[in-house]
Amino acid sequence: ESELFGHERGSFTDAKEMKQGLFELASNGTLFLDEIGELPLDVQPKLLTVIEEGIFMRMGGKQQLRSKPKLIFATNRNLEQMVAKGTFREDLYMRISMFILRMPSLAERREDIPEIVKAVLPRACRENRVQVEYKELPVDFIDYITSGSVDGNIRGILNQLDRLLVLSPRDRHGRPILSKWRTVPGLYASKREIKQP
Repeated sequence: ESELFGHERGSFTDAKEMKQGLFELASNGTLFLDEIGELPLDVQPKLLTVIEEGIFMRMGGKQQLRSKPKLIFATNRNLEQMVAKGTFREDLYMRISMFILRMPSLAERREDIPEIVKAVLPRACRENRVQVEYKELPVDFIDYITSGSVDGNIRGILNQLDRLLVLSPRDRHGRPILSKWRTVPGLYASKREIKQP
């Protein structure tokens, strides 16, 4: 609530000074609220009020403030199911679901995984201080991560690349021997269940 609407000094134990919230800071701009499905039920009516009327108060405040940013929401939860269970307000759902863009999960677009690996490999190399080109990655390694579990989506792919780059056996120059990727702890499970697209 404090992040969204701000707070006044002394409004709770650690509120040592006044803080502007995201709605106040984004007043006439655009505000992106990620993980909207995690918003507690007691804060949802306040969000609905600022969406509908453009007014809110900082926590512990008495002055009404105005803000009418353009809003973009994201979630990985099924809000319709949450509405049915009573964990997300229906009126709020109706207000924020005017235009819905569904992004398919990585499990639904496995053909993109090699391109994602190509895109994130430089970052993994930089973070792990290793220089590896995409063409050096074994084809069977790419096939393995493309056909296997995609838990964690892109973060999961980065984790697999990190393991490969850090834990692979090294040659005498200290470079990872990528062809031995199956020996990397936690990376390869020969009997794991392969999830089909």
